Amino acid sequence: DNLKLAERSEILSELKVEKGEYYLATIHRAANTDNIDNLRNILQAFSQLDRPVVFPLHPRTRKVILTHFPKELEKHGIKFIEPVGYMDMLQLEKNAHKILTDSRGGQKEGYVLKVPCITLHDTKEWTETLAEGCNILVGANTSEIVSAAKCEKKFPASAKMHYGDGRSSQKIRSILDQWGK
Repeated sequence: DNLKLAERSEILSELKVEKGEYYLATIHRAANTDNIDNLRNILQAFSQLDRPVVFPLHPRTRKVILTHFPKELEKHGIKFIEPVGYMDMLQLEKNAHKILTDSRGGQKEGYVLKVPCITLHDTKEWTETLAEGCNILVGANTSEIVSAAKCEKKFPASAKMHYGDGRSSQKIRSILDQWGK
């Protein structure tokens, strides 16, 4: 089980962040990295949040920030870090207060891990996460990002797990074992 393996990760202590006391941000889509106004709005929102923002920088995002917003890298409250491996990312996602992302995968992983997500994009890829109230679509609007992040709404206990319970491999093995008898 990858979640159990991810528990071995030391990323939280390395970054000096506590479980549930930081936001995790991932920005890499061209709609945000190639649109300087969008990226500026997102970075401004991150600098206004009430908890630290852990922000693993995608190479494209890093290049744009270094070119257009080099002083943003010094902003207090934003922990810009190198990209991390899968287990470290699972640990960061699982323990974030909220995930702020333009990533399709990040939205779905937040949903599966029951961590509220704020989508910094205008496209509705995972409509079921929006309908369940687990994900809020805000685009690159600074005030909407800040408002959604500071809202204390938790992951809804009533949310249906549309993508299964994370135990499909065990179920498949059980079925195969029965066939083998």
